[in-house]
Amino acid sequence: TARPAEPVAQPEPTAPAARRRVSAPAGAPWQPVPVPPPTYSLMPPAPARPRREAIEEPLLPPVEPTVDLVGDSLELEEILDRRWAVND
Repeated sequence: TARPAEPVAQPEPTAPAARRRVSAPAGAPWQPVPVPPPTYSLMPPAPARPRREAIEEPLLPPVEPTVDLVGDSLELEEILDRRWAVND
């Protein structure tokens, strides 16, 4: 015969460390806690990057368009018809 499983003991809920109140001795003034400076402020500055010379001529020659995009040769309806035909 199988016995029912015993319930697991749940730990008592505790307040997170940030929420715990630590009381100072009576009559003692509050003193702030010293916080160390962030580590990035202690590092030396990065070395200066070398400057590149300015590019005086284009890297690629200009390309002439092969299709007349301004003319009436390509109507919107023709473009849409071709796209629909490809997707069929």
